[in-house]
Amino acid sequence: KTHLLGAQIPSGACEIYVYRGGYGGCNRVENDLYNLCFIASAEETKNLGSDAERVMREIVFTNKQARDAMENAVVAKPWLAVPIERFGRGELVPADGLISVGDAAAFIDPFTGSGMLLALESSKIARDAIVRTINGNFSTLAAQYKREYSTAFDSRLRVCSILRYSAFAPLLAETTIALLSLNRGISQRIARATRSVP
Repeated sequence: KTHLLGAQIPSGACEIYVYRGGYGGCNRVENDLYNLCFIASAEETKNLGSDAERVMREIVFTNKQARDAMENAVVAKPWLAVPIERFGRGELVPADGLISVGDAAAFIDPFTGSGMLLALESSKIARDAIVRTINGNFSTLAAQYKREYSTAFDSRLRVCSILRYSAFAPLLAETTIALLSLNRGISQRIARATRSVP
């Protein structure tokens, strides 16, 4: 992730790019800066010397739209990077007396833009479970937390898993994007499915 100056992306647009082994997105933020986030495989990143700008130019820019939008842009802020060990749900109750919230409970795909939302919502679910079982035992609290967490997030995480699978298969990704571009209603329903609570 970094901020760029001089990207050629229309105001108000968020472009999503798929390429071999990953996906990314770029949109305008404040002060004429553009936020670029992308995912690339650890192996390919290491092969390029773990140089983020090289990864951007040699992997992300294999997507023609990404190259057209950003090849003349200048990196304006330091790169930030984290390893992603897994997507989807983790262990909600990893030990007796301990419950997980936020990224520790589930890592939602970054393209949804809803990681902080999931963290806040899961914290609220944990708080509510704690308050309701304040005089109860931990196993009751854990069972209630798991049940409410599943109700709030399982569908959302499942949709993201399907979209991730599509994104990592370039032909399938291009076909999916083409089909979604034909029907705005379906596109909006899928976007809502990555963040709405039933």
